Parts: sequence; C-alpha cells; structure tokens
Amino acid sequence: MGNSQDPITLHKYLYANSDPANFVDPTGNFGLASFGVASNIRASLTAQQVNIGLSVLDLIFDPQSGSSAKSTGALVLLNFASPALIKTLSKSASSLVRKIVTRKGVPIVPRKGGAALDANALILGLEKGELKAIDSALAGRIPVVSITAAKEFLRKGDKSVLRDFLRSRGGRIGSATTEEAIHALTLQARALGRVVKTKDAAVAGSAIKDGIPLLTRDKRLFNFLSEAGFKVEKF
Repeated sequence: MGNSQDPITLHKYLYANSDPANFVDPTGNFGLASFGVASNIRASLTAQQVNIGLSVLDLIFDPQSGSSAKSTGALVLLNFASPALIKTLSKSASSLVRKIVTRKGVPIVPRKGGAALDANALILGLEKGELKAIDSALAGRIPVVSITAAKEFLRKGDKSVLRDFLRSRGGRIGSATTEEAIHALTLQARALGRVVKTKDAAVAGSAIKDGIPLLTRDKRLFNFLSEAGFKVEKF
C-alpha cells in the first residue's frame, strides 16, 4: 500500500523505488522495510568477506597447514568469497605459497643458470622435432626436469633419449615437491579463476622450489604462473 510519509512509495508502478541503478526488486515488493533488511545483509556480508579472507589465508597459505582436511575446508570457504576478494588474496599470497613450496619458508639455494622443462616441452623437443626451439629457449642454461615431468614423458618416450639430452647439456632432475605445495598451488589457481592439474602443479612446484623459471607451451599453466607472479617462460 505504500507509506504516506514517503510519497514515492505510493506509486504502484515504479520499479525499485525509482532507482534501478542502485536497487533491484525481484519480488515486486520493494519498500523501506526490505531496503533496511538488504542494507543489514550487505553489511553482514562485507564483514563475513573479511572473515572468509582471513580464514582462506590461514587454511591455504599458512606454511604450517597442509592437511587434506584443511585444504578441503579452504575450498568450501572459497565458494563463499567474492571473486574480487579471492583474487586479491591469491595475488598477495604468492610469497606465502613459495614458503610452502620451499620447506616452510627456508629457501633452497637455486643452482645458477637452470630452467625447468615441463612434459609437453620434453615431448615437443625430444619427439616432435623442436629440439632447436628448446635449446634456443634455454639460451645456455641447463635443463632441469622434475620427477613428475620425467615420468609423464617416459609414459611413451625413450629413457635413453631423455638421459642423453640431460647429460649432453649438464642437466639434472629437479627437486621433489610436496603434497602440501601442490595443494597450495591448485587452490591459488582456483582463487584466480583458473584450473591447474595436479601434475602441472607438481612440475611448477619443483621449479619454484629450485628458484628457476619453467619453460612451457601450456597456455593454462603459463597464464596462471604469470598472473600469480611465478617465473615462467614460453618457448
């Protein structure tokens, strides 16, 4: 029926109190009472977003946490956090993810001049005739292959070919990463609205742990690592 003290509410055909730029009226019953409720909900959600943000940081990016239970809880929290919030948290948390990857904040001294290769780089270089492109991208740096990337290549690739490739260039197998680091990276990718496979997170984690860039042609992996501020290069 409207409110005689608020003339605009007496018009039965105005939408959202005649302010559609700021309000919506899905029920067709917009009024001062519903506006008050909406304002209270909005304030509550704003406060809740802060709490969610702190919880996400605690569960995902705390170097002491890493259990599957905590990671699952963080995923649930991410579903309630706003896209802007989780993106901001993720960007600011990359240094903390590095702490998880590098054994609770104790950095591993990187071997100078190395560059990591993921499985697709190995396959393209050693089996698909793009070895020159790989060497050009390495630019004199030694190739480093994570255990995960090596296993992926060896599913169909030749062990002797991989061994000779590494030996001839002074290459090596990269540092092993942990389940905790893989969880942190996959969750951070999700926070940025991206999807990173577990094996790709393991490969990236190895490169991050060694403090060297990852060479890849995987667009999804490249875009995530680039946006998160980790070292990554295309070849």
